[in-house]
Amino acid sequence: SGNIGYIKITAFYDDTAKVFKSAVNELLADGITGLIIDVRNTESFNYKYASDVIDVIVPLATEGNGAIATALDYQG
Repeated sequence: SGNIGYIKITAFYDDTAKVFKSAVNELLADGITGLIIDVRNTESFNYKYASDVIDVIVPLATEGNGAIATALDYQG
């Protein structure tokens, strides 16, 4: 199986992606083969800051490269 890393995100702020990237890099240096990202019961949520976190581990989606998710607000 391998080593599984675990990161708990308690809120999404403007520096969350930076802190997350540092934690991911540290875990990768330790040889993880999988990652659990726990976002249960987050105190503060901002779509921009959350997408910045996702960008750390998911390559930027462009038309035709098979985006894995799309975010829409209530206006579409």
